[in-house]
Amino acid sequence: MDYTLGILLLPLACIGLVQIFGWMSGRLQRPRQPRRQSYYVIPVYSGKETLEQKLRYELFKIRWSLDSEIPYIILVDMGMDGETLDLCNRYMGDSPGFFLCVPHELENLLMQLDNLQIQQNRV
Repeated sequence: MDYTLGILLLPLACIGLVQIFGWMSGRLQRPRQPRRQSYYVIPVYSGKETLEQKLRYELFKIRWSLDSEIPYIILVDMGMDGETLDLCNRYMGDSPGFFLCVPHELENLLMQLDNLQIQQNRV
């Protein structure tokens, strides 16, 4: 019984060691200078099926990213319905860094976020 358990756990342990080595080598190769904040701009239309999948994927990438900077995710309302708006509000409440705007407000929002980043770098 113990032999069988060992055979099953050995591949999992090897995969874990490879993941840890990959994470450590990625951290060591990261540039030392501070990077500018990144922005993910996602246009949002009616139909929450594809939006939820996109948002889950972006959150997955952020959680497993090697960057210390957490990017802003900006959702641009391109004519969404009530259900889609509810979904966006739920994600905005669960995770920091989510913003919702209409197309003509996007430039203003980006300038505000850039100014916020500059102020935070000065502190």
